[in-house]
Amino acid sequence: MKNRKPLILVLGMKRSGTSALTKGLEVMGVSLGDHLMPPNEFNKKGYWEDWDFHELNFEMLKACTQNRARRILPLSEKETTYLLNSHYAERASQLLWKKMPQDQPLGVKVPTSSLLIPFWKKICEQLDVSLSVVIALRNPISVATSVEESFEDLPEKSLWIWITSLLSSLTHSDGHQRVLVDYDELIKHPSHQMERVATALNLKIDEEQLQNYSRHFIDPSLRHQFFPDYHFENDDLCLKLAVEMYGTLLSVAMDQTSFHDLKKSLQKWSKTLASVQGLLTMLEMHEFTIAKLVDLNLELKNDLSLSKDKT
Repeated sequence: MKNRKPLILVLGMKRSGTSALTKGLEVMGVSLGDHLMPPNEFNKKGYWEDWDFHELNFEMLKACTQNRARRILPLSEKETTYLLNSHYAERASQLLWKKMPQDQPLGVKVPTSSLLIPFWKKICEQLDVSLSVVIALRNPISVATSVEESFEDLPEKSLWIWITSLLSSLTHSDGHQRVLVDYDELIKHPSHQMERVATALNLKIDEEQLQNYSRHFIDPSLRHQFFPDYHFENDDLCLKLAVEMYGTLLSVAMDQTSFHDLKKSLQKWSKTLASVQGLLTMLEMHEFTIAKLVDLNLELKNDLSLSKDKT
């Protein structure tokens, strides 16, 4: 039987530790791509994210819905079928095949893959690529607070993105090799968490690289927000659902329960999400309208500036 080329998707909402987790895959001999996004003020240690996958994913999300800022809800079956029957399928196949090394796994971290995982699963099937999934978990309050401070997004929206990202990752990774890694545990015990990942994905660790990663790359200061207990009076559905999900998923990340034990919980959480899908669609449409108005305002300012220069 021939060996199938391995692809590892790192899934999870931004500010959930996906960058630190992806960097750790290198200690297992995983390639992270050849066109990495450079560090910036929001992530000084680097994103470890391949620009080519990043840009293609965002282009596909935009193509799916022309009147929405697709950031919250995952793809519908109809949208997945549309992408698979379009030129995007060929582009994705060519990109994946081009990026995959001959003698090592490829690790791809693009947060939007959490929404697009049904599409990428099918591409992997068509190319006979072996898909594994690493899911980044982080306290949703920490994530929402970090996103608000860095990008000024409303906490409620961030909580919904956290919820849908994890539900999509968990639902569509069923049947594949996968592991759930809690960000706070990664910061506290990086060697142990990398050993968990290696065991789940049947990879071997380079001990020297692991020590370098644990001692020099991982820094406790990376954990900017941390809430050991919940002391919030906000009774919003998104907060209650996120807190419930985090408590249950943390037990899986701590190896106290298994993915198999999540079946009933996933059904319950998905049903709750479905009950507010219309409202979340309206939120995406509202964001799209605001973005259009911002672009129009910039165009008007530029036109005004050019007119003044001519006079």
